[in-house]
Amino acid sequence: MGYPRSVNGNLNARDLELRQALIAADASGSPAATLAAYRAYLAEFPGEGWAWNNAGVAARQVGERGEAERCYRQAIETPGWGETFRAFANLCQLYLDDGRSDAVDHGREAVRLAPGFAAGWWFLGNALVGRGEPSEALAAFRRAEALGAAVPPSHLYVAMRQACDWEGLEAVEARLLAAAATGVGEIPAFVIFAYAPTTGAEQLDFARRMVAERFPKVESPPPRRPMGEGARIRLGYVSADFRDHATTHLLVNTIETHDRAAFEVIGFDIGPPGAGVARGRILQAFDEVHDLFRASDDLAATVIREQKIDILLDLNGFATGSRPGIFARRPAPVQVNYLGWPGTSGAPFMDWIIADRTVAPGAAEFSEKVAWLEGAYQPTDSRRTALPTPSRAALGLPEGAIVIASMNSPWKLNPALLDVWADILARSPRAVLWQLADPASEEGLRAEADRRGFGERLILAPHVGQGAHLGRLAAADLALDAFPCGGHTTTSDLIWAGVPVLTLMGTSFCGRVGASLARAADLGDLVCASVDEYRSRAIALLHDPARLAGLKARAQAARSQSALFDSEFYTRGLEAAFKRMLAP
Repeated sequence: MGYPRSVNGNLNARDLELRQALIAADASGSPAATLAAYRAYLAEFPGEGWAWNNAGVAARQVGERGEAERCYRQAIETPGWGETFRAFANLCQLYLDDGRSDAVDHGREAVRLAPGFAAGWWFLGNALVGRGEPSEALAAFRRAEALGAAVPPSHLYVAMRQACDWEGLEAVEARLLAAAATGVGEIPAFVIFAYAPTTGAEQLDFARRMVAERFPKVESPPPRRPMGEGARIRLGYVSADFRDHATTHLLVNTIETHDRAAFEVIGFDIGPPGAGVARGRILQAFDEVHDLFRASDDLAATVIREQKIDILLDLNGFATGSRPGIFARRPAPVQVNYLGWPGTSGAPFMDWIIADRTVAPGAAEFSEKVAWLEGAYQPTDSRRTALPTPSRAALGLPEGAIVIASMNSPWKLNPALLDVWADILARSPRAVLWQLADPASEEGLRAEADRRGFGERLILAPHVGQGAHLGRLAAADLALDAFPCGGHTTTSDLIWAGVPVLTLMGTSFCGRVGASLARAADLGDLVCASVDEYRSRAIALLHDPARLAGLKARAQAARSQSALFDSEFYTRGLEAAFKRMLAP
C-alpha cells in the first residue's frame, strides 16, 4: 500500500502521526489492525481517495465485503484522486468473489482509465473467466504479461482449459505443477484438485500449505451442547449455492427428508440474492435460513455460534463463493467438509469429511476424519423429473448412429483424453460423439476434434434447463467419463436417465466419483483400472449391440432398484454418520 501526499499538498503533524500508524499497522501483518488504522485516519482526513481504496483492500482481507465495497466507492467519488482505476480494479476483484457478472464491467473501466495498468488487465482476465468468456480472458492475461505482470500459470491454465485453446497447454501445466509443489501464491485450490493431474496425496500437501498460509490463526471451538434424551441435533448447512446449481439439485431432497424428530435443519446462505424454482425449493426445505451474504466472516461466525449449531457443514470448501474464514473462526463444535468440495480441506478447523469407500479407500489423503457412508457419498433427488425425450433428429443426432455422450463441461476435457476418444471413434465408424458445449469453448473444441480427425462426428449439445437435459440424455447409447476429473452430478444424471457410463478409477477423490456412482448403481463392471482398459472396453462395447443394450437396461433399472437413487436410504445413513460424530 502507498501513502501519497494529500491532495492539497499539506501534511500537518496529525496527518504524519496517523500515517505512521498506518505504516505500523501494515507492518504488523494484521488486516484487522490495518483496517482500524485506516478508519482512524479517514475519520480525520476523509478527502484522501488513496486511503479509502487501501481501507477497502483491508476490509476485503478481513471478510467485510460490504465495507470493502463502500470504501472503494468512496475512493472513486473522492474529488481530485487521480487513480480511480485502482478502485475499479479492486471492485472487479470483490465482485468476482461474490460471483457477480458485473465484475467484468468494473475491470473494463479500470483498463479504460489506465490502459497501461498491468494488474487491471489481470483482474479483468479473472473476471472474464468467471463470466464464462475464457478466450477474451486469455487476451487480457497476455496483455497483462506484455505490460510486465507475472500472471500465474494457474490463471492461464484455467482460461485455456475453459476455451479448449490448448496451444502451449503442456508447458503451462508444467509451470503450474512446479509452482504448486513448492508454494501456494495465487493458485486457486480448485485448479489443483479438479483441473490438474494430481494425486490425493499431492492435493493434501497443497491444501495444508494453503490453509497454513491463509489462515494462520484458528480459534477454539465452542463446547458441545449437552444432549439430553429427546434433544434434537442442530445441523447447519453453509453454502453460496442455494440456487440453480448442481449442489442444490443433489442435496435438496436430503434436506427435505431429514428426520425432524431427531434433527433441526438450518441453512446459512452466503450466496448473492436470487430467485428461481431450485432456490425457492431448498430454502423452503430448511427449518430456518439466515442470510449471511453481506456479513463479515466475524459476524457470520458470531451468528452461527449464537444458533448453537451442533454440526456445521461446509458445502463449498474452496470453490467459488466459499467462505473458509467463517469456519476458521470455529463457530461450531463439529465442522464437516461435505459434497461441494472434491477432496480434503487440509484445514485443522474441519473435523470430518463425508465420503464412501470408493472415493476414499483409506484415510491417508485427508486431514479430516473420514465418515464413510454405505453406498455413494453423493446424494440424489428422488423427486426430480424429466421432460419427454425428443427424437434424435430434433437433437441433431443421426438416427442410425451409436451415440456416445460426453456431458461433462468442456473444461474437463484435455489433449490426452481427446486422443483416447479419437482412437475409440476411429475404431467405431458408426459412433458419434455428443458433447456438452457452450459458445466459449465451441470454436476451440471443434478445432481440436478436426485436428484428431473426428470433427464431422462431433455433435454439440447446448445448455438447457434441468428437465430438458434429463430428458434428452436418454437418447444416448453409452457415456464416456472424463479424466483425470470425471463427472459428478453429470454422471448421476446420465445413470438416472438410463445411460451406462464407462469410467476410469482416478488417483484422487474427484477422479473416483464416477466409480463411486457406478458401483452404487450396481454398474461396477463399467469401472476401468487403466486408460488402456478404458479404451479397449469402449471399443468392445461399441461393437457389441446386445451387451450395450443389456447395460442400458441395467442403467434404466437403477433408477428404481439401486441405492444410488434412494433418498430415504441415503439420508438415514447420513444421519447415522452425524450421530457417530457426536458420540462420546
